Amino acid sequence: MNATHTPIFITREKGSDSGVYPLRDDELVLLKELREMLPESKYIFVSERGEVMSTDAVRKLLGRLAAQAGLDIISKFTVT
Repeated sequence: MNATHTPIFITREKGSDSGVYPLRDDELVLLKELREMLPESKYIFVSERGEVMSTDAVRKLLGRLAAQAGLDIISKFTVT
């Protein structure tokens, strides 16, 4: 499978390094769908109240979703 990639710029806050990251076309489509759901928010991951989620809350959410999908999370950066 040879997927094309689109670079996007990610602005990180609280001292982390911002930068350009590649996204596959299917990932970009999903991010655009999320953006359409919350056009006024500058964040992708928001709580049910529309507020920004903490990194810990996002990590827990992704862990639960990975478990439901039958994926093993080795670290916060790797999903197998």
